[in-house]
Amino acid sequence: MIINTNTMALTAMLNLNKAQSALGTAIERLSSGKRINSAKDDPAGLAIANRFTSNILGLSQARKNTYDGISIIQTTEGALDEINNNLQRIREISVQAANGSNSQSDLDSIQAEIDQRLAEIDRISSQTQFNGIKTLNSDTKLKLQVGANDGDIIELDLYKANVESLGLKDYNVNGGKKGGMTNPTIGVTPVEVFKSQLPAVSGIPGITGVSITGIGGEDFGLTSGSLGVNSNTLFEAEGKYYIQMNTPFRAGAVPSDIAAIEAAGLEFDTDYYIPVDPTTGVDKGGILTFDFDGQSFSLVDFVIDVSGSMTPDTVLPTSLISTVDNAISKIDMMRGNLGAMHNRLESVINTTSVTIVNLSAARSRIEDADYALEVSNMIRAQILQQAAIAALAQANQVPNMVLSLLKNM
Repeated sequence: MIINTNTMALTAMLNLNKAQSALGTAIERLSSGKRINSAKDDPAGLAIANRFTSNILGLSQARKNTYDGISIIQTTEGALDEINNNLQRIREISVQAANGSNSQSDLDSIQAEIDQRLAEIDRISSQTQFNGIKTLNSDTKLKLQVGANDGDIIELDLYKANVESLGLKDYNVNGGKKGGMTNPTIGVTPVEVFKSQLPAVSGIPGITGVSITGIGGEDFGLTSGSLGVNSNTLFEAEGKYYIQMNTPFRAGAVPSDIAAIEAAGLEFDTDYYIPVDPTTGVDKGGILTFDFDGQSFSLVDFVIDVSGSMTPDTVLPTSLISTVDNAISKIDMMRGNLGAMHNRLESVINTTSVTIVNLSAARSRIEDADYALEVSNMIRAQILQQAAIAALAQANQVPNMVLSLLKNM
């Protein structure tokens, strides 16, 4: 028998320590709810679970980003809806303006409302924004990060929806009155020809590609050609009357019956409008200007005499209603694209949510504690601990048996 080394006690102590360690692990897992509480529990499992955590957090933020994208679409689409309402009203009163029963004051009132509606469209386009980002101020693409990794991006198309981009700049229903004149007599008296700018264009054999804006926003081209003055139509616009010149004219000697306008080889390719006053018979025309080679020139200041009878009729600039229809079609296109993107982003949210659920379940299987298993381990460790303590107590009594041998001496 050995006194110095109690092997049985040491063995009981070893098993007691194992039982206590197992009990501590079980209690730690039960109290934290995690199977992996430190790298020693499962080094590989810890790394895998950590990658899952990165993806889950990234996808959760990406889902928030997608919701923000939907909010941008809803904000923009709401503004486009209001623009559409204004366009529908503009179309409605444009149809009203096309009716021949309107007086000039009626047309003025209609145009005033149209101008306000157009101004409101410009305001909506310039001021619609989400979190400081203007969404209808320019044609651009907005990048939405809808995934957890680089490249998981969807581009949202944003559009410029102001009056100019919709093709409604200088939109005017106020075409005024038109009257056909019977046996008109026209006299033209030159007052001023090009002033000091005459040398800038004289001697040029042909000037093409120049545009002059007439009433109603129409454009008229200038080319070289011949002289002629002929008219049978009178237009009224904004309280003034205009002779429609059907035959082109150019520079030349001034005839005694019809004084020509010296235009240095210029010809009006289409109809040309000259302001007149049929009530007094004489009205001073304003200086007609055009641009060529970066310089501005004045054609002529003249006086025209007009006589003859006039039958009034209403004239409305052509294609106004179809112009509004085109603008409405553009808005419909914008709203349609935004609606399609809205549906796509909702699908992205659903897909992202399912992915988050699946990744969370996978991570849980790796790092979360199985309570049934851990409770069983805890009870087992407790029993082993109690048994080890009892065995250790018995082992500690073995050295006392040596004393009985000494008593017999």
